[in-house]
Amino acid sequence: MITKTEIFKDGELLYTFEGDDSPTLAFGKMLRIQSSSVNHAIRYEGYKVIETCLGIEKEWKPYF
Repeated sequence: MITKTEIFKDGELLYTFEGDDSPTLAFGKMLRIQSSSVNHAIRYEGYKVIETCLGIEKEWKPYF
């Protein structure tokens, strides 16, 4: 199963990762490219992360 994970900032595509480990790679990249937590970046800093697997998109959401 091929998974694709994309990182966006203010609507602009920054990075695309492909493969079964793409969510893990994207999470690590999010921690390296900005100074706050992934949760904070998604909630307040304009970042958006979308995973696509078998044609189904799932957007990462803040956890609280």
